[in-house]
Amino acid sequence: TVIKGYVENLLDGVAGPLTPAQLQALAPIQAHAEELTQITSDLLDLSRISRGRADLLGFSPERLSAGEVAAEVVDLFRPPAEAAGVELVFAGAAS
Repeated sequence: TVIKGYVENLLDGVAGPLTPAQLQALAPIQAHAEELTQITSDLLDLSRISRGRADLLGFSPERLSAGEVAAEVVDLFRPPAEAAGVELVFAGAAS
């Protein structure tokens, strides 16, 4: 977050105007800082889940039938499949 803040300040011109080479050098730093922020967030989420605190993420785990999930996925993808001329059929048990 600190790295992201400094990069954003530089890009906003807080330290003065930047040359094209400086802007080009800051672009990957900004992108990688964003990736690190997302990885950190994902790791914190996994930690909460492993501690049984999934409730802090705004969802509660529940048991699902694999057949029901597969049927829902087929239903979700049926319209784009039909638009492409493909018939998508679920042949399993949905219970």
